[in-house]
Amino acid sequence: MKERKFDIKKFTSWTILLFVPLSTYPIFMNSVTLGDLLLIFNLIFVILSLFREKNRSSFPTPMLLYITMLLVMTLFHWLLGIGSISEEIFSILRYLLYLSYCLIVSKRFIDFNYTYNSYKKLSVILAIYVFLQFVSFYLFRHILPINILSIFGLKTFESVYWYDNITRYAGNLILYRPCSVFVEPAHYAVYQAPILYLLMNNIVDDNKNNIKFSLIILISILLSGSTTGIVIIIFSFLKRIGNMFKKSLVKTLILAILIIVVGYAFINSDYGARIIDRTFSEESNGAINGRFSEQNIVFSENNSHLIIGNGMSYEEDIYLPSYQRLFLSFGVIGFVIFVISMLFIFGGTNVIGKKLLILYLLTMFGTMSLFGTTLLLFLPLILTNYRNTKNIGEVI
Repeated sequence: MKERKFDIKKFTSWTILLFVPLSTYPIFMNSVTLGDLLLIFNLIFVILSLFREKNRSSFPTPMLLYITMLLVMTLFHWLLGIGSISEEIFSILRYLLYLSYCLIVSKRFIDFNYTYNSYKKLSVILAIYVFLQFVSFYLFRHILPINILSIFGLKTFESVYWYDNITRYAGNLILYRPCSVFVEPAHYAVYQAPILYLLMNNIVDDNKNNIKFSLIILISILLSGSTTGIVIIIFSFLKRIGNMFKKSLVKTLILAILIIVVGYAFINSDYGARIIDRTFSEESNGAINGRFSEQNIVFSENNSHLIIGNGMSYEEDIYLPSYQRLFLSFGVIGFVIFVISMLFIFGGTNVIGKKLLILYLLTMFGTMSLFGTTLLLFLPLILTNYRNTKNIGEVI
C-alpha cells in the first residue's frame, strides 16, 4: 500500500479557507481563536519547510513595505506617547502575524489550482446552509445555529449568542438574516466575494457548472440581506454584462430584463423591503449610516495627528471601515504607503491577481477587511499570483 505524504500546500490551502469561520471560536481569554491556532500550527510547518529548503523563496516586496511602515509607525507612536503599548501590543502583533503569514505562504506554499477547487465546493456548501437557515426560520420559526462546532463543546463569541435566541425575533421586531457559519451577514458576503466573482466571470476556468454555482452563492448572499453583499453582486455582474454586450445585444437585454424583474420582485417582497429599509435607515443600526456616520472623527479638530496617525487602539469602540481606520491609525504617511504598496502589487500580478485585488479594495469601503480576518483569504489568493506570468486559461 502506497504511503501518503503530508502535503504542506494542501494544508495551507485549507488553513486560509477555514481560518475565517474558525475565528468565531475563542479558545483562550476571548482573544486567541481556533482560527489563530490553526494558522500558527500551519505557519510552524511552513517555517520548518523553509529551513529545509536550499533555495529560499522570495517575498512580495510591496507587502514588506507595508509591514515595515506598520512597525516603524507603531514604534514612533509609542516613543512619542501617542499610542499605549499595553492597549496596542496584542492588536498590532496579531495584525503583523496575519500579514507575515500571507507574505510567507503566498509564493511557495499555496497550490492555486487546489485552493480554487476546494474553495468552490466549500462555498456552495456554505451557501446551501444559508438556504436551510432561511427556510428553517421563515417556515418553521426555528433557528439553525452558526456555531455548528458547539457539538464539540466550543462556543462562539458572546456577541453572537443572540443568533440562537428566538425571542429576539419575536413579532419581527428584529430582522432575521441568515449568515451560514459566520458572525454576521457582511462577513459571509465578503468571504464569498472572491469565489463569486471568479465563478461568475469564468476568470480561472470555463467549467459549465460555474454559472450554476455562482447563482447559488449569489442568491444566498441576497437572502443574507447584506448591503456589502449587494455591492459585491453588482460588481460581479458588471464584467459579465460588459462581455455579453460585446457578443450579443439581445442576450444582454434579456439578462438586464431578468435582473430588473428579479430585483423588483425582491424589493417588493416583505423581506426585501425590510432589507432596503435597514440599508438606508438613518438609525444607528442602518447599514450605510452605521458604517459612515462616525467618519467625521477622522478629520475632526480632536484628531491632532493627521500626518502620523493615532495608533491602532485609538477610538476602538467606534466602527470605521478600512480606509478611515487606516487613516486614523497611521495618518497620511500610512495611507500613502498603503496606496503605493497596492499599486505595486497590482502592477506585478497576473489578471487573476488584479481582479481579486480590485474586489478586495472595493470591500474595504464598507468593511474592516483590511484589518479583519478576511485578509487571510484575500491576500494569499492575490499574492500567490504576484510575479506569476500565467494568463487566464493557463492556471487550470
